[in-house]
Amino acid sequence: MYGNEFMSELCEREFGRQSSHKVHVRVKQRTGRKSITTATGLSTAGVSGEMMNMEDMKVLVKRLKKRLNCNGSVIEHETHGLVLQLSGDQRFNLFNFLIENRIRQEHQIVIHGG
Repeated sequence: MYGNEFMSELCEREFGRQSSHKVHVRVKQRTGRKSITTATGLSTAGVSGEMMNMEDMKVLVKRLKKRLNCNGSVIEHETHGLVLQLSGDQRFNLFNFLIENRIRQEHQIVIHGG
């Protein structure tokens, strides 16, 4: 184990939890040109250290829908917890939004694909 994996495991052993919670942003192809952007891990503790509940996520989706001019929703997944869904490929727009509004820091967001 090298680098971040080693530090994560060390922090987990020392403090009983991971040092930073990551947000995973993915795009899933639907049919033809249609796609859905999903973000998992947003309900975990962020920059402020507070957890986001369903009401907080709904407010976040409302702001994102208005800002990005797309449709969106929050679903509760049995293994991933609260998952944010946006229509279209909004990976980099979501990344910029989370950083600009200080919801997450740059090193806490992982963009998959592309």
